[in-house]
Amino acid sequence: MTLSIDVRSRTTGEMVVVVRGDLGTATSAQLVGSIDALLRARPAAISLDLGLVTYADAGAVGALLQIQRNCVGVACRFNVERFSPALERTLASTGMSGALPRFP
Repeated sequence: MTLSIDVRSRTTGEMVVVVRGDLGTATSAQLVGSIDALLRARPAAISLDLGLVTYADAGAVGALLQIQRNCVGVACRFNVERFSPALERTLASTGMSGALPRFP
């Protein structure tokens, strides 16, 4: 399983995290760790672009919920800009489709 994480900064202080590849039990800790590292810098907001995720399982859902909790814990706004079809299917099958804030 391969996961690629790219981080971009917007002039608003928001960090955009683009995730590509397989997001599952085997790779979710990598994403959570990357976001936790960003949170240490206290960004105003973090937006995830998950449109290029090719595989997602329940571990992905757990990781995204953990990231949301971690952002709330340090008063950082959090949202998801795009979901891939694979991730949409996993969210629907776990009953979590409405659990994450979507932008816009």
